[in-house]
Parts: sequence; structure tokens; C-alpha cells
Amino acid sequence: MGLTDFVFHHNMLGPQFIVKLGHALRNDRYCRSIDLRNNMIADASIDAEFFANLMANETVVNLDLRDNRNIDKESLRKVALNLIRNVSVLKG
Repeated sequence: MGLTDFVFHHNMLGPQFIVKLGHALRNDRYCRSIDLRNNMIADASIDAEFFANLMANETVVNLDLRDNRNIDKESLRKVALNLIRNVSVLKG
């Protein structure tokens, strides 16, 4: 069994953290919820590599990106669609 919930809000985390998080999520099978609210995450941080890693993950069902810098609606939509897919997979 592994850790299932991570709370990283209000930590000034930025692009380098998102890259490392994406790599960690790629093969993680335990994490369900990640709170990244109110950090320094911008649109450019959530790139194709992050999405590829997130799509490889089938367990994260909550990724809170509220109150970050300029994350566009399309990026949020992609994240939401992946999380919805994960809910379906877990209900399986």
C-alpha cells in the first residue's frame, strides 16, 4: 500500500515541481488526490509531457489546481477529462 493523498497547497511550487510530479505519477498506483491549490503553477507548466504522464496514471481522481497563475480552460478541461476517465476505470 502507498500514500493516497498529497497536500501541497500554498507552497510556491512551480514548473520544476510539475515535471517531477508528472514523472512520479506515471507509474504510481496508489495516489488518489493531489492538492496543488495556490502555488506558482502556470499554463506552460502543464505541458504535453505532463499530460502524457497523467494519462498513464489510472488512479488519480482529484487534482486541485485552483488559485494558480493563468492556467487556461483547455488545460483544466484536459485534466478533468483524465480524472473522469480514472473514476470510470476504478469503478470498473
